[in-house]
Parts: sequence; C-alpha cells; structure tokens
Amino acid sequence: MPFITMKSLKLSIAKLRRPPALLTFAALLIFLLFVLGGGVHMLLNPPQASLSFINPSLQDQYLTEGFAAAALIFVGFAGFALIYEATKNIFNPSYAVKLLAIGLILALVAVVALHWMLINKAHWLFQVTQGR
Repeated sequence: MPFITMKSLKLSIAKLRRPPALLTFAALLIFLLFVLGGGVHMLLNPPQASLSFINPSLQDQYLTEGFAAAALIFVGFAGFALIYEATKNIFNPSYAVKLLAIGLILALVAVVALHWMLINKAHWLFQVTQGR
C-alpha cells in the first residue's frame, strides 16, 4: 500500500489576485467622498430639490448642497495631493514651487468654501457672523 505524503500530493489552490493599488485607492476615495458629502443622509432622507443652494436646517440638506460638499472635499484632497507631489520634486524647484502654489490655493479655496457653507447652514453657531 503506497504511503501518500504532502510532497507527493500537489494541491493547486487558486491564488487570489490583489486589485491594482490605483483601483483600490480610487474606490476608497469615491466611498469617502460619498460618506463625507452626506450620501448616507441622502439615502435615508431623500433630498429636496430647490433653487436655493443651502438648506438652513441642520436636519435636512438639498441635493446641490451634498454635491457641492463632496466636490469641495475632493478639491481640498487634490490640493493636498499636489502639495505632497511637490515634496517629491526637490531636484526640479520651479516645478515643485508651481505644484506647491496650486496645491495651497486649492486647499485654501476648499477650506474657505466649506467654512462659508457651514456658516450659512448654521449661522447661529457663529456669533461673529451675527454682527456682535
């Protein structure tokens, strides 16, 4: 009776391939923008369509408000990604300075616009905006 060893028994287990890193990153970024832009809130409470941009209630949001928040978060992320890319180009200073300037402008625009949206959404939270 032949004795079967692990060396003689060759099992081929299908190897699971990892998805490309860029595809994984893109999927995570889209999911993050969906969540931070209020996607879960939009799914649970269908948004109202309106001509105004920002709903003054903290409990509700308009469709345009969610899209604008997600777009501004993406602009801020792109700005910080450009700032990171600028640090990798130390041997080409003019290109690095251009990337750094564009990145800082994008990040600053995103932060200021998101703060403007928050102040218009909940102006009662910010006593400075009420003229006191």
